[in-house]
Amino acid sequence: IVKELVTEALEDNNGNLVEAINEEVSNSVIREVDYLLRLKEEKEEERFQKFDRIIRQVQSAREESAASKIFKRKRKTIFYR
Repeated sequence: IVKELVTEALEDNNGNLVEAINEEVSNSVIREVDYLLRLKEEKEEERFQKFDRIIRQVQSAREESAASKIFKRKRKTIFYR
């Protein structure tokens, strides 16, 4: 009798258990995907910041190089007059 009662109760609750498990797994997967996407975005942001920093350094070096060339040209013209 107990076995039949337990079997019947499990069969009645089987649908509810499946829905609850599916919902829990779905929520867990969604949280994990969101977390991974956030990590990816943070890494991309760091990469772009580093890229931007390098571009600015190169531009600054070019400006300094151009300024030193202008300064050298001016000095040469002074000495050769």
